[in-house]
Amino acid sequence: MEITPFASAVMPFTVALVLVVAVSHPDPAVRERALHVLEVLFGTQR
Repeated sequence: MEITPFASAVMPFTVALVLVVAVSHPDPAVRERALHVLEVLFGTQR
């Protein structure tokens, strides 16, 4: 998959936003979903 210049410019902000949601959102289901998105982005497992 090719990463466009736009995607590489937006990615740090997207990751930061998802990380903030994963840490601070009051709803556990939303936090869990945000953690899953980070796992998919970075290819990690819990």
